[in-house]
Amino acid sequence: MAIRRWSDRLRQELRRRRLPDDYVERLVAELSDHAADLFQENLAMDAEHDLEKRLGTPQTLALAAESEYRRRTFAGRHPIFTFIGGPFVAVFAMVVGTVTIVLIASALVDLATDGGLRANDAARNPPSAWEMALMQGLNCIVRFVPFGLSCWLFFRLAVRSGLPAWGAVACGIVAVLGFSFWAAVDQATPDAMGCWTLGFAWRADFDQAVQAIVPAVATAWLVWHALRTPAAYAAV
Repeated sequence: MAIRRWSDRLRQELRRRRLPDDYVERLVAELSDHAADLFQENLAMDAEHDLEKRLGTPQTLALAAESEYRRRTFAGRHPIFTFIGGPFVAVFAMVVGTVTIVLIASALVDLATDGGLRANDAARNPPSAWEMALMQGLNCIVRFVPFGLSCWLFFRLAVRSGLPAWGAVACGIVAVLGFSFWAAVDQATPDAMGCWTLGFAWRADFDQAVQAIVPAVATAWLVWHALRTPAAYAAV
């Protein structure tokens, strides 16, 4: 009974720190087996406090297990580099990557239309309706995909590392970058071609707010999760 009570308290402490269930069950099983061995070696051990003296209290063991679990990942060992510097690198890389994909997609469309896009540009004709629709669609990819993917990356890292507060910082940075990123396709006029412009500029408008919605929601969820886990929040 003493082993069971001690194991139940340890399991509760580990789960309170939001550690994965499989990790919790494996650790509890290993320590329970060790506790059983101690009982067999020392028949005088008949109380729960004897286990705490030999193995440690559930609170102490859970705190050590939480620290060890975090250090298993690069993010857990280097949270500042990962969750503060990482978002800037990730967003920049993904913006460049999506722009590259858009250019490749445009080249493939031009190839499929036997050079129709290049011919239209060479003649300096305004884009047709389907060309404008294509440009708008590709522009949406550049506007939303980099920030959505970056947010997902740091959200997953935070959950797997048990660092929701650090994840909230990272997703918050992504949200700010999303709000400051600007990409637009200017509508063509009868005497002018369409124009695609993009960059980072503080232009507070509805479109930029929409770009920041996903990382902002992820930030709020991680803050809430961190506040429910005092030990994880204190790690910041």
